[in-house]
Amino acid sequence: MNKIKNILIWLTIITYLIVSLSFVSTKEKASICSKIEINIVDNTENQFVEEQEIINTLKNNGEKLLSYHVDSINTDKIEQIIYQHTSIKKAVVYIEKNEILKIDITQRNPIVRVVNYNNESYYIDQEGYLMPLSKKYTAHVPIVNGNINEPLAKYRNKNLLDETPDDDEFSTNNILKDVFILSKYIYENDIWKSLVEQIYINEKNEFELVPKIGVETIMMGDISDYENKFIRLDYLYKIGFPKTGWRKYKSVNLKYTNQAICTKR
Repeated sequence: MNKIKNILIWLTIITYLIVSLSFVSTKEKASICSKIEINIVDNTENQFVEEQEIINTLKNNGEKLLSYHVDSINTDKIEQIIYQHTSIKKAVVYIEKNEILKIDITQRNPIVRVVNYNNESYYIDQEGYLMPLSKKYTAHVPIVNGNINEPLAKYRNKNLLDETPDDDEFSTNNILKDVFILSKYIYENDIWKSLVEQIYINEKNEFELVPKIGVETIMMGDISDYENKFIRLDYLYKIGFPKTGWRKYKSVNLKYTNQAICTKR
């Protein structure tokens, strides 16, 4: 008798669960997308992407969102569409509360702007990828120019730090890699980030920095031992120039080991 009773209890529980799950599933299928929320994570520093622009892009690609069933919304496809925007680093799309389409966007962060020999201009972002300029927003970053010929199209979708044995020219003769390494170091140091406004590459492929204050030119040479070179430069700006005066010297040469050769105006 007890055995029969236990079976009946379990059958009741199972039936209840099946009905409950069916009800939830039916409710989810019946849910309508009532709202789209776009969160641009880092819009205080860069403003390459606007909410309405994303909505318009999705509409132009035939995505039907508002007032449509949530189960008909393909979040993976939406992410793929958003990634076509050259200024977007990451996009996460999901449904919240069975009715809200949530889109979280992270923008790419440029650290330097390149102007090559043909006057073509583009950014290098913090991850080492090239990105085209935007018609809507200009990032306030140092400009690098001079003896630099690399076009945007050649390095699009390639990371400058990646080893590419199938492309010897990319891996061994790429000045952009050195530009990125030096620019990232400058970007991640608050002092140099606020001081350096231009990087010039001369005919010897040597780097010259143009600061906002102090000397007119800082000659770095190549980027070998660049951290030590900045240590010497830091000493000059914190101790040397305040004593001698900011306008006494025209240039500083850091190319030689453990030296900082200053040339008077």
